[in-house]
Amino acid sequence: MEMSKKSKNSKAGDTVDSNIGNIRMKEIMESIGIKEIKEMYKLKEAGKCPFCSSDVNINDFKDKLSKEEFKLSGLCQDCQDEFFGTDM
Repeated sequence: MEMSKKSKNSKAGDTVDSNIGNIRMKEIMESIGIKEIKEMYKLKEAGKCPFCSSDVNINDFKDKLSKEEFKLSGLCQDCQDEFFGTDM
């Protein structure tokens, strides 16, 4: 069983929210093939969202958490809102 790590500054719900996001990302990754994953990484490296292929500007994010997610996944704000929801 995989255990999640919590930082000193994390709140009780942070781990649960993070795990839900990780589970959803794993489901997406398992549903697509290696070719598609490679293309997603290429898009991210080119400064484009790997989900919708739009150009991403770091100044378009609404908060620090969204910017951090972008650094990890490359997702634009719209795709983050759709994937994670907007009530975070």
